[in-house]
Amino acid sequence: MLDSTHTSVREWLNKLESSDYDPSVVTECLISLKESTTSANTELLTERIIQKADDEWLSSSYSQLLLVAVLTKLPPHINLMSLSSFLINNDNRGSLTKSESVISVYEKVFTDGHCFRRLLLEESVHVGNKLIWKKLASIVTSLPDTVANHYENKKSSRLFHHEHFYVYLATEMVWVLEELVRGAPSQNISTELFALMLGQLCISGKAKLLLRILLPYLVCQTHKGFLLRRIIHKLFESIPDRCFESFVIPLLQLCPSRHVMHTLLNDVIMKKNKAKLVILHKCLLTRYFTKLDILRISFNLLQIPAVTS
Repeated sequence: MLDSTHTSVREWLNKLESSDYDPSVVTECLISLKESTTSANTELLTERIIQKADDEWLSSSYSQLLLVAVLTKLPPHINLMSLSSFLINNDNRGSLTKSESVISVYEKVFTDGHCFRRLLLEESVHVGNKLIWKKLASIVTSLPDTVANHYENKKSSRLFHHEHFYVYLATEMVWVLEELVRGAPSQNISTELFALMLGQLCISGKAKLLLRILLPYLVCQTHKGFLLRRIIHKLFESIPDRCFESFVIPLLQLCPSRHVMHTLLNDVIMKKNKAKLVILHKCLLTRYFTKLDILRISFNLLQIPAVTS
């Protein structure tokens, strides 16, 4: 089966090259890939088509729908790598029309194909290649800036526009948490990539945007059962030490009460030395905060009796 797939890909590549990526041949190829029962080794074909297909063909709604249908069959990490490769290799060189068409395709891969959601969920249940995780986190975090370089004047991407994109990511994170809770009793869940993504976004200054979506959900749901609390504690414990301060300081600022903070962070503080250090240093020793509520939360987390007057 694998040999047949390889042959098919080679045949399509030869056919596309010999036709100089004629729109009718490109369309025929994508229809074949869409109807295929396997997506193995098709990323090379889709990358070549995106790079070499006619700009006018790429801008049509039908062509974009075909591309989206094929791309959403691919593993989500491949789509992220391919989008990053296109944006970098075509920076200031390719046609703006083509760039906008390709970005429009990948917007649909995210929104209709749930690329980010699938990536977090799949890597939580079946851990893949950890060697590419930092690269994936970097790609996701920098997408709005990278995409913005491919638009003229005041035009911008509908999805990959700064604030809107990070709110979208936070909403997808909520969905993933709900799915993990449903599967938790029967699955050994890893939160490493999820935590890396969350930490990378926070250290890039997006913590408050994310937490304004995540925190209300956590406040409402964590008291309903231990499964979500267990997953949240595991997620927060897995946030890399270099990112933890960028995460926990905005959390302290936005958290509505000591009770909520205790529920979310108490176990994490007890197990993670970096968490203790941040709370002790920022909140108590250097008096980073002056609000009494935040100081009381800090005393509570560190299990130090607080002065009540």
